Amino acid sequence: MSDETTRADELAEQVPSAPAETALEPAAPEAARSGIEAKHQRAFASDRWSRIAGGVWITLALLGTLAAGVFLSKPILGLLHGEKAEAPAAASAGADAKSGASGGDIVTGKQACEGKKIVWYQAPMDANYRSPKPGKSPMGMDLVPACHSGKAKKKQRQILTGKQACEGKKIVWYQAPMDANFKSPKPGKSPMGMDLVPACKGDKEVAAGGITVDSRVRQEMGITTSPVEKGELVKTIRAVGYVDYDERRLSIINTKIDGWVDHLYVDYTGKKVKRGAPLLALYSPELVSSQQDLLIAAQQYKQSQSPRDQILMKAAEQRFRYWDFSQRELEHIEKTGKVRRNLVLSAPRAGVVVEKKTFKGAHVKAGDELFRIADLSRVWVYVHVYEMDVPFVKVGQKVTITLSYDPGHTLEGKVDYIFPWVGDKSRDVKARLAFKNPNGALKPGMYVNADVQADLGKQALLVPDSAVIRTGTRNVVFVAGKDGTFMLRDVKLGVDLDDKVEVLDGVKEGDKVVTDGQFMLDSESSLKEASKKFEKPATAEKDETGGDQNGAAPASSAGDKSGSMKMPRGAKTHMPAKKH
Repeated sequence: MSDETTRADELAEQVPSAPAETALEPAAPEAARSGIEAKHQRAFASDRWSRIAGGVWITLALLGTLAAGVFLSKPILGLLHGEKAEAPAAASAGADAKSGASGGDIVTGKQACEGKKIVWYQAPMDANYRSPKPGKSPMGMDLVPACHSGKAKKKQRQILTGKQACEGKKIVWYQAPMDANFKSPKPGKSPMGMDLVPACKGDKEVAAGGITVDSRVRQEMGITTSPVEKGELVKTIRAVGYVDYDERRLSIINTKIDGWVDHLYVDYTGKKVKRGAPLLALYSPELVSSQQDLLIAAQQYKQSQSPRDQILMKAAEQRFRYWDFSQRELEHIEKTGKVRRNLVLSAPRAGVVVEKKTFKGAHVKAGDELFRIADLSRVWVYVHVYEMDVPFVKVGQKVTITLSYDPGHTLEGKVDYIFPWVGDKSRDVKARLAFKNPNGALKPGMYVNADVQADLGKQALLVPDSAVIRTGTRNVVFVAGKDGTFMLRDVKLGVDLDDKVEVLDGVKEGDKVVTDGQFMLDSESSLKEASKKFEKPATAEKDETGGDQNGAAPASSAGDKSGSMKMPRGAKTHMPAKKH
């Protein structure tokens, strides 16, 4: 379009410069310009229509994409929420399996399920898409019913490993001694360079979910077991504490009269004093005048023996008692008839001067704290107990503590008091322990390690703590059976003790649980992988005996305790969440 415009301009410029004889024909340039303008208009119209067509195509493409998204949104959301929908489906399937323990495998189709209880509906082209009621699959096909076949499942044959165990028996495969998942149809070396050991079928049948390990392999794997025993529930609660003064054995010494410190008998902090030992001598003019009044009242009563003079003398003596004068000091003043210049303050208890707040020559007022004396023959220890351990701590329980500088020596005490609140920041409960301290080994401010012995007063089944595999949602143990068979069992735990744990359900007294090497049974050290290997059906080709190419029969799912349902590995259910 720009080329044509340029060409028209060039023609327009050439018109005035034409020869003289052409000037006689003025209509020729006008016709050329009109033709050029018409050409420009046609080109502009063509370009506009091409733009409009492009916009229409883009709009149609966007609408098509939106329609496809709306059409595929339902199956996509079903796939995205498959994990959430799996729980109710699995629960219902497990319930159906439990209600029909002898139901057998799952079959699909109207004819196969005629007269049988339908457990779910599934897509004919996708067995993983399931629903609790009839409907359509994401591909628009009708869902087909699924039910139990009614045939009981057989127990798997026991698998033995080792040359001695397989002597005279048909060898089904060879496996690595340290990794039961590495198998080979012929002898050879394992990835670790060890000779493969033969595996064969035993004469006995074992329940699904078990694994059999030869005695020599067990020794190489370091598998040890411990029996389930009944024992007393005695829980030890460990805490860190610090030593403090016994507040009931702490005394504060002050004066009830103004004066000046004339002499200090205790002139440094930390000095040990006995009960009645002098602490300081206090001079007070008021004290001197009161002594004179006492002597005059005593002399008058001695002469007159009148009740009035006796009352005056008793009142003067009582004033000195209010000032903490002892009866012996009053009798000494009355006997000698002399006025004492100083008032001597004595220690009210034996102990250690932990604070001294006065000096010789200092002026003191009534009520000023002068000394603080603590009796350290008994001390308190404060410990902080976690909230989960608070129910096991009771007043009067036995407590032992150890010191960091003398770990071999222990001291015994008891729980004296439990504070009735929880710390805002630490989220623990403070408890006070009482200890005798005759030798002064416990010093206030010292940190100690405390062990509170909580006797729950009952017996229960106990297993070693190392035998329990905690996954966060499950607690399982490996139970050793006869002939080297190990079964994976879910257990319900109770109270955690020092090195053992209470078991409420899952095992019985006398069962042997694996305490070491249980993760070697699961070669990948993953309980999830162990459950898949021991509890899910094998995906290998079937041999003539009904097992896989390794000769092992399919194992039932851990969730299907009845052994009447097989769940494909990785199967997901697409069922709506159950409303409560």
